[in-house]
Amino acid sequence: MVKPGGYLLLSCRGWNHFAGIPTAGRSRIERDGFVYADTGRTPGFPEFYQTAWHTASYVRRRWGEFFEVIDIVPVAIDGQQDAALCRKRVSMGVRDDKL
Repeated sequence: MVKPGGYLLLSCRGWNHFAGIPTAGRSRIERDGFVYADTGRTPGFPEFYQTAWHTASYVRRRWGEFFEVIDIVPVAIDGQQDAALCRKRVSMGVRDDKL
């Protein structure tokens, strides 16, 4: 949860990990900008916890429906994840200083 005008730092697997996309998903990343694939279980996580890849244009388009995407920095988090700095939009008539 974030208040209107608040910042979020979100992460995703970007272009630097596209080589890890299963063959069946390669056309999807090109077409849709997003792929979610079963890559095997990760110890300690639920079975549904799998891997997703995102293009920067997908992040700007889809995440941009909910947040202002300020910047996307490739491989910014431990050389593994892209970092997307986002800000929650301020709704009409709602001011940050009144929350």
